[in-house]
Amino acid sequence: MTTHLVVLGQLVELLGRIPQVIIRVARPGELLPGELGATLFLTHEILLRPGLDPRTARTTLAHELVHLLRGPCFEGDEHAEEQAVRALTAQILLPPPGWPPTVDTPTTAAGLAERYLIDTDAATLALELARGRHGEVA
Repeated sequence: MTTHLVVLGQLVELLGRIPQVIIRVARPGELLPGELGATLFLTHEILLRPGLDPRTARTTLAHELVHLLRGPCFEGDEHAEEQAVRALTAQILLPPPGWPPTVDTPTTAAGLAERYLIDTDAATLALELARGRHGEVA
């Protein structure tokens, strides 16, 4: 339970950095096929695909909050921006390395996803970042 409170606390802290945000379920046609969420910068809205499971919803919400905090990127920088946002999201959703300092801390993406209620893609990226397989994040 404490682990889940830490992750929730991280999302609440992230929300506290944004003066105003509207989070809502997307209406039909508001998201492109395959999109789990979207950020509308002008209105400070975050749209989430209807019917997301809790892990995917939590990860997508954090991802879109990071987009909102960073602001829109320059045309042509979308790929690099998305990579940076994915990396920051993974770092935000997992407690810092060594917390909690126990022998049962998961070392697999599936184990991290289960423990911290995030999707497996974010957990995989977090492991890669921890192992130094990705460069610095902007």
